[in-house]
Amino acid sequence: FLGVPGSGKSFIAKLEMISVFFKTDDDIIIIDPEREYGALVEALGGEVIKLSTSTDNYINPMKLSSEGYTDKNISTKIEFLITFLEKLTGEQLRASSKSIIDRVLRKIYKEFKIKAEEPVLKDFYNELMKQEEEISQQIALDLEIYIKGSLNIFAQKSNISTEKRIVCYDIKDLKDQLKSPALTAILDSIW
Repeated sequence: FLGVPGSGKSFIAKLEMISVFFKTDDDIIIIDPEREYGALVEALGGEVIKLSTSTDNYINPMKLSSEGYTDKNISTKIEFLITFLEKLTGEQLRASSKSIIDRVLRKIYKEFKIKAEEPVLKDFYNELMKQEEEISQQIALDLEIYIKGSLNIFAQKSNISTEKRIVCYDIKDLKDQLKSPALTAILDSIW
């Protein structure tokens, strides 16, 4: 819905959601940058997931889809993670950096397949630090604030529930530097 502020875009969207909720069995997924839909979602028995540096809700960008540890699934996830890491740092990664990231991630997914566990960005960081190339240390340093520092909301295991029919991702409290990576992680999680 497009229109000038105050023209009723949110009102129309809410009416559409209510109509879909009561007339169909479709799932409704909302990404809410202005905290406009939480009350409606809760009234309909849905789940509101608030993402910020001050909540305990986490989306693990390294979590594989339900297809598990297949070569295709891992390759798709690595492609996503390279884009995600570029969003975190705000910089385009060089080919050499992408090669190192690919190598490290493949190693991690191979190890975690054996362990039958879910890797997190902290595992990626620790493995980066073990690499011999100097650029590996630079990549780790560029990502440190997002993995070990105060902006580490993507460095934990996923703990959100998306089982309800209507789910709202509230991103209002995320600052600009985390909004783009958050949207990328949310969309990957939804997919």
